[in-house]
Amino acid sequence: MYGAGDRESYALPIGMRLCKITEECTALTMVEGDKKDNDCDGQVDEEKCNGIDDDCDGKVDEDCAALQDSGGTEFLLVFMENRGSDPVGNFPLELYATTIHSSMVNVSVDTPKYSTNQFTQTKSLQPGNTIKFDIPNELRQFKTGKENKAIHLTATSDVVVYGVNKMRYSADAFLAFPTDTLATDYYTVCYTVPTYSCQFAVVGVEAGTQVTVILPNPSGQINVTYAGISYSNGQQFTVSLDRYDTFQAQSTSKADLTGTRIRSTKNVAVFSGNIRTAVNGDSRDHLVQQMPPVRSWGKEFITIPTPERTTGDHFRFIASEDGTTLTISGESPVLVNTGSGFVSRTIASNETKHIIANKPIMVIQFVKSQVSNAELADPAMTVIPPMEQYANRYNFLTPKYSGGSAGSSGDFKNFFMIAIHMNASDGLIFDGSKLVASWINVPGTNYVTTSFVVNNAAHTIFHTDPNTKFLGLLFGKADKESYAFAVGQRLQDLTQDAPVDQCVTTTSKVETTSTMLMTTPTTTLQTTASTTTPLPTTTLATQPPTTTTSPSTTVETTTLPTVLDESCPSSYGREFIAVYMDNKVEQPLNLPLELYATQSRVAIANVQVETPRWTDPSVRLSGLVSQRQILNFTFSNKLRLNGTEFSTKAVRVLADNDIAIYGVNKERFSNDGFLVLPRNTLGKAYFTASYAPMTTKTQFAVAAVESGTTVYFQFPSPSGTAVSVAYNGKTYGNNDILQLNMNAYDTFQAQSSGDLTGTKITSNKPIAVFSGNLRTSIPSSRPSRDHLVEQIPSVNTWGKDFATVAIPERTTGDVFRFIASEDNTEITFDGKMVTIAKAGGFHEEIVASNKYLHVKSTKPILVIQFVQSQTADTTTEFADPAMIVVPPTNQYLYDYSFLTTPYTGGESGSASAYKNYLLVVIPDSSKNGLLLDNKLVTGVTWVAIPGTNLTGGFLIVQHGAHYIRHRDGNARFMALIYGAGDKESYAFAIGLRLCKINPECSAPVTIPGDGIDNDCDGKVDEEIANGIDDDCDGKVDEEIANGIDDDCDGKVDEDTKGQRDNGGKEFVIAYLENRGDTNLDLELYATPISENAEVSIDTPLYSPRFQSTRSVAVGNTIQILIPNSLRNSGTGISLKSIHVKATKDIAVYGVNKMKFSADAFLAFPVETLGQAYFAVCYSPATYLCQFGVVGVHDDTSIQVTLPSPLSGTVNVTYGGQTFTNGQTITVTIHRFNVFEVQTEGDITGARIASTKPVAVFSGNIRTAVQYNSRDHLVQQMPPVNTWGNEFITVPIPKRTTGDVFRFIASVDNTVVTISGIGTFSVNRGQFVQRRIGSTRMTHVTSNNPIMVVQIVISQEVDDPNYSEKADPAMIVLPPIKQFDDRYSFLTPKYSGGVTGGDFVNYLTVAINGSEQNYLVFDGQPWNPIWTNVPDTTFVATSINISSMAHTLYNTLGKPFMGLLYGYADRESYAFSIGQRLIDPLATTPAPVDPCQITSTKQPETTTKTSPTTSMATQPPTTTPTPSTVNHAEPVSIRFPNITCTNDIRTPGTTAYNELIDKILAFLRTRYAIIVGFQSIDVSGVRCGSVIVDLSLLFNIPDGSQTATSQSVQNVSTQIFTDGSVAGNSVNSVNTTTIKMVQGPPGVRGPPGADGTEGPHGNNGSTGLPGPPGPTGTGQKGAQGFNGTAGPNGPPGVAGPAGGSGTTGMNGTMGPNGVQGSQGPQGPQGNTGPNGTTGANGNSGPTGPPGATGPIGPAGPSGPVGKNGDLGIQGIKGQNGSLGLSGPKGDIGPQGPPGSDDVDECSSSINSKPGGCEHTCKNTFGSYNCLCNSGYELAADHRACNDIDECQKNNGGCEGSCQNSIGSYTCSCGSGYTLNPKDKHSCQDANECSSNPSQCPSSQVCINTDGAHVCIDFSVVNTSVVQWVDRYIQNNPQTGAQTRASSSSTSSADMQLLTDTMMIVLIVWLIALTLILLILIVCLMYRRQQSRESDKLRKAYYADGMRRGDFQFPTVSSRYA
Repeated sequence: MYGAGDRESYALPIGMRLCKITEECTALTMVEGDKKDNDCDGQVDEEKCNGIDDDCDGKVDEDCAALQDSGGTEFLLVFMENRGSDPVGNFPLELYATTIHSSMVNVSVDTPKYSTNQFTQTKSLQPGNTIKFDIPNELRQFKTGKENKAIHLTATSDVVVYGVNKMRYSADAFLAFPTDTLATDYYTVCYTVPTYSCQFAVVGVEAGTQVTVILPNPSGQINVTYAGISYSNGQQFTVSLDRYDTFQAQSTSKADLTGTRIRSTKNVAVFSGNIRTAVNGDSRDHLVQQMPPVRSWGKEFITIPTPERTTGDHFRFIASEDGTTLTISGESPVLVNTGSGFVSRTIASNETKHIIANKPIMVIQFVKSQVSNAELADPAMTVIPPMEQYANRYNFLTPKYSGGSAGSSGDFKNFFMIAIHMNASDGLIFDGSKLVASWINVPGTNYVTTSFVVNNAAHTIFHTDPNTKFLGLLFGKADKESYAFAVGQRLQDLTQDAPVDQCVTTTSKVETTSTMLMTTPTTTLQTTASTTTPLPTTTLATQPPTTTTSPSTTVETTTLPTVLDESCPSSYGREFIAVYMDNKVEQPLNLPLELYATQSRVAIANVQVETPRWTDPSVRLSGLVSQRQILNFTFSNKLRLNGTEFSTKAVRVLADNDIAIYGVNKERFSNDGFLVLPRNTLGKAYFTASYAPMTTKTQFAVAAVESGTTVYFQFPSPSGTAVSVAYNGKTYGNNDILQLNMNAYDTFQAQSSGDLTGTKITSNKPIAVFSGNLRTSIPSSRPSRDHLVEQIPSVNTWGKDFATVAIPERTTGDVFRFIASEDNTEITFDGKMVTIAKAGGFHEEIVASNKYLHVKSTKPILVIQFVQSQTADTTTEFADPAMIVVPPTNQYLYDYSFLTTPYTGGESGSASAYKNYLLVVIPDSSKNGLLLDNKLVTGVTWVAIPGTNLTGGFLIVQHGAHYIRHRDGNARFMALIYGAGDKESYAFAIGLRLCKINPECSAPVTIPGDGIDNDCDGKVDEEIANGIDDDCDGKVDEEIANGIDDDCDGKVDEDTKGQRDNGGKEFVIAYLENRGDTNLDLELYATPISENAEVSIDTPLYSPRFQSTRSVAVGNTIQILIPNSLRNSGTGISLKSIHVKATKDIAVYGVNKMKFSADAFLAFPVETLGQAYFAVCYSPATYLCQFGVVGVHDDTSIQVTLPSPLSGTVNVTYGGQTFTNGQTITVTIHRFNVFEVQTEGDITGARIASTKPVAVFSGNIRTAVQYNSRDHLVQQMPPVNTWGNEFITVPIPKRTTGDVFRFIASVDNTVVTISGIGTFSVNRGQFVQRRIGSTRMTHVTSNNPIMVVQIVISQEVDDPNYSEKADPAMIVLPPIKQFDDRYSFLTPKYSGGVTGGDFVNYLTVAINGSEQNYLVFDGQPWNPIWTNVPDTTFVATSINISSMAHTLYNTLGKPFMGLLYGYADRESYAFSIGQRLIDPLATTPAPVDPCQITSTKQPETTTKTSPTTSMATQPPTTTPTPSTVNHAEPVSIRFPNITCTNDIRTPGTTAYNELIDKILAFLRTRYAIIVGFQSIDVSGVRCGSVIVDLSLLFNIPDGSQTATSQSVQNVSTQIFTDGSVAGNSVNSVNTTTIKMVQGPPGVRGPPGADGTEGPHGNNGSTGLPGPPGPTGTGQKGAQGFNGTAGPNGPPGVAGPAGGSGTTGMNGTMGPNGVQGSQGPQGPQGNTGPNGTTGANGNSGPTGPPGATGPIGPAGPSGPVGKNGDLGIQGIKGQNGSLGLSGPKGDIGPQGPPGSDDVDECSSSINSKPGGCEHTCKNTFGSYNCLCNSGYELAADHRACNDIDECQKNNGGCEGSCQNSIGSYTCSCGSGYTLNPKDKHSCQDANECSSNPSQCPSSQVCINTDGAHVCIDFSVVNTSVVQWVDRYIQNNPQTGAQTRASSSSTSSADMQLLTDTMMIVLIVWLIALTLILLILIVCLMYRRQQSRESDKLRKAYYADGMRRGDFQFPTVSSRYA
């Protein structure tokens, strides 16, 4: 209806139907996971909130389920211990819950396992509100221990939960994480040094959870005591938790638990923080946060400063992986490591930072303590969410204040902080209104931040665009109390791949590098790529002093360095390990041990002294030491070591600032002092020093600082009394080696009546070494004796230049010992020269008391000065022996704090009877500037030290503490303290630098694979004991463990790597079917070989997937339980493989256990696996025989050839087909597939052949052996090429039944001999079974490799009188050649069976009798009762061992057999505990000492080749005559002594030609049947082992005189340098891929003139020739090879462009420019300067703002205005922070207090402050000039000279290094370009893509490494290679015999070619010529017919070559 009037109308429908004909959509706003159909499509939450159109409807996240975040329906949490100042203020624990949903949520809280006062409560939560639960505070955890105080919260819909742990003045809040976000891997965080302890807690989520706690290893001491056991740095322990169990751990020594790793078998919740602590102040607070799992950590963060603070905030950055690069905006990148390797920073209160890491990290922000009532606050802790985990919406509630100072009426002032993309800041809705805020840009990003005050209530904030995510933090402060936490975050697993939009299909690969969070499609976040530049390092010059020689005189000048290398450690440090050695007198006073701490460089230091492991009595002392003061500690002399002993008497000293430590070991008439060296200066190589002939014993002591330390002691061979060290039941003498395994704070002392000087001590980890004498006279004829001790510096700090000062007021002279660190060391002093022949040797010299020496050496030495004894008739020369380590001149320091030690009373009884002398060496020009206790030193009689610019002297000092320095801060000098009393003295260096200026060699003996640089070349285990020069240094296996000096350096076996053995980093295993009474979990055991390892277990294909990661230390073994659902069953292919990976080599054992049915097996690493195996089992079997094959690679073809047993039938049904005797099953498996085969017949001898390596396991499901008890049998089968020819058998212990043995052959006509039993023959795949009695050991030999299997006989359970408990078990015996020298293993656990309890375990060992006394079992020498093995030199034993982890090794590195056997009632296991898995066919010739061989070089016939092109024409297919067959065989050859350079792959280069010559010479001398090359591929060449893959043409006589088979065969053969061949495995394939073709030239043609024809043809100029010698007259033919491809050599390296880096000097002004930009705000910052900051204005280029500085005093009223906040963010804030720090004093002047100092830097010299070219730094009484990066201080101490970085390691450049002023640049040679990422390495330049016209239009350009080649494919011919497999099968011996028949290039080789063969060759050449002519005509015709086809052909080949999958087509190809 419509009506119209004048300027008025109406309209309406007068009626309608209202049928509901469309669906109704009721949700206006989508909330993630709201369980509503927001897009009206009939589906609820069908999308994932991931920015991708998951349902392909064109909309993104329109109706999505929430990703994992802090919202959930179930939470498990715990409240950790909290301590408040007021007991009345012990408030209830608080839980807050809020929801983002629009409907009511019911929330329930209970304490399921806490029965004392169980709490249960349910509340309803309305939308937009927050509810609070008050929980009894008795539910707080207390101390370290396991409790059941878990709090369980559930909700009907998602809620967000916060916890508040509050006491008066001690509170913090945390964000809780729902259980569905929890995981199994965490790290903890706390603040240190804490007021109260660090702590963490773990909550069990599931029953049966094993939690492993791995403590970090910080510089300070950690001590966590749980279940009565104390755990320290780097140690770990395990806690078992069930659901609702809680565990809390606290450090007992205020240690830092940050970096503790928590790993669990099932998900857990982890909380961490501090009980209560101050943070950089006095006020204290509780700290706590729930830790996010590692998988949710991110790589990008924004930090926001705590509001209304000026102190800044403390941050910690924790890494999840070692080697993490962290970049904080405005700073250089730094490296962060896991555990204690975190990085700490303080970020100013006016700075926001952008944090980027290349690997996931966790960022923690700590609020600092309150410093005044003007800034109310208290410590708080926040886990900063990464940008990847920001959320879109947060609901939160502000906690309530505890009352604190303000009383109950006060409350927190709350701040909410946000970080968001700048383009999205307008879309935030806070409490229903648009948020209006002042935003601050985050430098370097498009992000902004803000903070604003919020009232005490519930709040909601979200963004209108659901795809926009932002950061939300909440902080509240009150008087001495605060809280802080993230109000929410996502907890996605960021280790998973990014989601892929399935609705979008693209053909191009897209790489994304964005690390920022997801933003809207229209918002682009700008990120700046950060290039990580290595931090600059300062190199200490170590050149010897300059020597100028004239005919008559020699003048030597020693110049001390003028600039202190601050990166060089010294005797000042923060952690020390001290040991007090044995000191005995006839009438002891039992004086306490003394330790002194002093420091000179900081205001105050907190010092702690403790005995980490010694408890009788334990020491826990602490104190404060101020600048130039002395702190004295005394403790019980029970800490002295006693005799030769192993103990835990290490004393540890910790300080929070650098200090110096001195120890005094004192008894009446027996005293010495020593300087203690910091932990960071310790090394791994030492030589000891003592005096001899001694009155009593010489001695040394060692302290370990890390667990898992292996120490070697190689005793010297003194000229007098022999060394005699009795330890652990064995006496060690001259040259003997003692090996010890030590853990942290273990100590060991050795004493000897012989001289121990020169004992070589080496270790795999740093150790502390002390050395001297128990008590001695010097010389021995004098009566006065004294204790001698010094801590010995490590060899890498020794020097070559020394100056000595005589002991004052003596006439006896001093004794010096010069100890060499290397062989053939020459030492000159006092006009003499001596040579020390061997490392550890020494020269002794008595130097008169009026002589000052200059000592020089050609190699690093240790100089020891001994004070001589007091003479009997002297009352004026009081003295006693003392010992001093004389510092080298380049290790002098600038200043020293020191003390004199108190006299014991001695003869005179006076407590201060010492006369103390300070001995000094200083440059003569600086001698008048010494200040002692800030007073000028005068009156010293200085003595010039001959040949130097140094002078020496002494001054007398009073008893007490002193400080000596030079008024010129750049003068370095030596200082020794010496005190003399009646028959008593002490002496030591009071300090020194400990720069590591020498290489450190840390192993006296080589143990293969020991992980140590045994030959001191900077490489570790660089050789493989294989007879090959693996490291291309011209030496082979230097040193292989063969007892010979292979490299003629006077050392034997100093560095070699172990052979392949059962240790590895990757394993694939399978558990075969087992049948028993109880289905127990599968067990896997892992133990490290030589280094701590992290072991990961995974079932990659099986679902549910099982994953576990565990850490295991050296000497330990871990057990991992695997679900029994992973047992395989039946015949078929399954996914039930188990993948084991480790960070270091481990040994792995598997146990397949059910009740009454168990066996164990040794697993083999993947690199030892092969392609040919035989199966074994026992029959007649109770249940089926079986084997399983595990795939290591995809597309692995397996052929199983069933055996044909002498009796019975083998039937296997697979794929619906039954296979029987002799038939073959073919199956293809992929990586991690398992193919299991079962049969009722005997499957022993079944042959498994594969195209790629596989793992094979074999045995029985369950069987009885002889009697009726049954057991599972299984072992992993060794590949055939690791079988052996010689074995030792030892009977199973405690049996009388004997054992069953099976001998399986790999070759027909194998003859086996068993000593004392007999000889038998066996053919390939067959076996012979023998039963050998229980009292007989045998020696088994065979003429061909065999496998020997020992089977344990069943227990006779039906005979009641039968007492021999046992059950069947199976062992694969290792052959003698595969014995190893070291094993770690663990005994399995008994299933329970009949009796319960555990297995009785026996270890069986067989070893050569001459080596039996060198076994060490569990760290102790092992001497069991041995039994001789008949007809051998071997002995064997079986000994009962306990159920635990064990280690067994031979100290000489000699191999032996180890078997483990355990039995219980009707159950047993047995396996080899290890073996090597080398290929016995790859034998190395008997070692010959090359140092004893004269030159007998054999004449060598070598034909130079000229490979001028990268490809030669392939020879055409030739049909062989009936008498010979051309057989093509791919071969991999290793070549030693090849110059390995980058151009070795480039034809025509010298290196390439050298390689080709080696190939030809090698093949000619070993293989007469080789015709030539069919293909060559040098792409595998690499430094360390030159490997070349060839396809060789063999000419093989075919006795059958019939045509060859047409099938193509792939014969994989490995040729070794001694001529042996291994791995003859033949498998059918369809094609052969040829990478690079070289056709044989005509050198095999007729002799004479015919020989010259070949080089003139095309093939002759490009092909690689075969051996020219067989014709005998091929001289002219050789000339054809002179056309060496010189043009292919790379051009000379272009010099880099001249550096224009001089502008870099101006770059340092950049930072001032940034400050200048803030200048315009100066008028508002009148309060900022406050007087002292005005000076800062001078450095800025912004003059106008500086002018306003003087007005500063009027500024205090500024804070009243609202604009004050802006002022804090500007210049005023910066100046304010400086002002606040003044009263604190901790950043005050660096120099000593006093008013006499003049600030030289304030005056200018030549218009420069202090005359310094770059920077002037004032010090007390002096000043220092400093230089910018890239410069070093000149000799005048003021100017700065450029550092030539290219002089050290070529500047790190791979190519050329060009120095420039203040910097340097790298460049690359022709064919390479500089890597744009690291700007140091070179990468190949693709000339073909950068310049397509490199080649003529008729050729195709192919890029190569460093060059390119042009190839004309129009002349390439192809052929099909036909091989003769029938000949190989019928004559398996002929090939090997023929290959081994030739060993020289004599004419005998030529006679192998018969006249018939020569005729065939002539016919072959004629046919080849005709075919080539026909081919050329056809090709020319083809070109004329179609040039377009030619273009297609070139494009085809070029594309194929680029893809790397190019294959020559067959003759039927379109483009043939």
